[in-house]
Amino acid sequence: MDKETNMNPQKISELFEKAKEKEKSGVLDVGAFIDENLSPADARKLKNAMKDPGLIRSILSSPQAQKFFERFSKGKEGND
Repeated sequence: MDKETNMNPQKISELFEKAKEKEKSGVLDVGAFIDENLSPADARKLKNAMKDPGLIRSILSSPQAQKFFERFSKGKEGND
């Protein structure tokens, strides 16, 4: 299995917006959301990655993840 799956920024933004809408309408079932919105191969990679705490820490501390969090958290402090 390769160590990197690239997804274009537009696709990431679309997924983020879909997840926000699902969450607003009730409980967001992450597993179902992954299955519904990613290819089977990408869903499998993401689910496998989610089982590895060390990998998750590494991903979340990456410069790319920090940029992602910064971009999507602007204006979110107490503003839904």
